[in-house]
Amino acid sequence: GRFELHEDDIEWVVNSSQLSPRPERKIKDSPEIGYVNGLAVYGPNMGTLIEIEVSSRLNPRGRGKLTVTGVVEEEEMRGGGRVIRRKGMARESVENVLTILNHFMDVDLEEFDIHISFPGGIPVDGTSAGIGIATAIYSSITGKPVDNKVAMTGELSVRGDVRPVGGVVTKIEAARRAGAARVLIPEQNWQHIFDQEEELEIIPVKNLDQVLKLALMDTSETDSGHIVHSRIDACPASASASVS
Repeated sequence: GRFELHEDDIEWVVNSSQLSPRPERKIKDSPEIGYVNGLAVYGPNMGTLIEIEVSSRLNPRGRGKLTVTGVVEEEEMRGGGRVIRRKGMARESVENVLTILNHFMDVDLEEFDIHISFPGGIPVDGTSAGIGIATAIYSSITGKPVDNKVAMTGELSVRGDVRPVGGVVTKIEAARRAGAARVLIPEQNWQHIFDQEEELEIIPVKNLDQVLKLALMDTSETDSGHIVHSRIDACPASASASVS
């Protein structure tokens, strides 16, 4: 027999074990309108950056349509001889976010066609993605770019308060690996060990107003010509899910 381990051997083990790939996403090079760096935990305590993209336009008939794509319904986790299925809740939280924004903004969101996309095939816990979804929608409607160096996690209440979420330490580590400079977390998730963080600025937030002030940028803050409008490719009807 041979005593060397080759790349083909490792690939065979991965494929035979049906292991989920561990995505290592990086932040964008420049601010984008309608694009937010969310954070998620998947598998056994592994964190990753998740992309939240929103495209919007005023419906000429005043009856907008909401479309959500890219959401993985279930994730299978194996460990300790058990199989656990975790169901994503992104769709369930989107309507809650829209209700909040309808009270927060001076426009009627029901007049807009809004497409929310979660590229990458990562099961999204909609509750913890609440502030990210709200920021991406607000950015798309107002045309204000989102700071590409900011990542965030947090649940939104119907009053616009930011509520605590799970896996914050793991998510902060994922933000560090992705190259983020600042991470917005719920105030109730704050820990004293975060004061010792040197690479990242960890900012506790308690409401949506704070989130938007910290994440959105004025055009004067960005390099001229380096603001990108988020573009979501049209998806076939079978791949999208409309929330009515």
